[in-house]
Amino acid sequence: MEKAFKKYLCGSNYFFGKFKDYVWHDYDIIIVRENAPKIVDYQRLIDEKKNIDYFIWKKNTPEWHVNHLLNEVRFQLDIGHLLIPEVNKELGITIEHLKQLKDIANELVGQFDGLYDYYKIIYDAYITNNDFILTDEQRLAAYNEYKKARRDRYK
Repeated sequence: MEKAFKKYLCGSNYFFGKFKDYVWHDYDIIIVRENAPKIVDYQRLIDEKKNIDYFIWKKNTPEWHVNHLLNEVRFQLDIGHLLIPEVNKELGITIEHLKQLKDIANELVGQFDGLYDYYKIIYDAYITNNDFILTDEQRLAAYNEYKKARRDRYK
């Protein structure tokens, strides 16, 4: 029998959900499983009725996760999952691991109509702080970037 899995909120709700003017869009949830079929290391499931995107990850070494993002996925948005401190603690991801993803963070800027440029602000803050923490000012800067790219929701 598989051990219990762990669930983590990620995405904009994680970073900005406490702001009074935050406009909810959907929930993104990372599920880390101890065991998964060998063929499945990362999987995405969408529950359209509840507006929830599930990202199911097989637990592996921090190096495996970094290399997977660098060499196999190369989808810049996935860096956002490694900006969640609780996920990083679960996976053993450190700031040194995050530094290896600098090119992905840089490539993300300007992609997807700028909707995820806020990830780069958070990434840079973590590197500057040498820890997975944001000051109030850094979180606000990321939130302002988030809102700027979504002017239709924030008039």
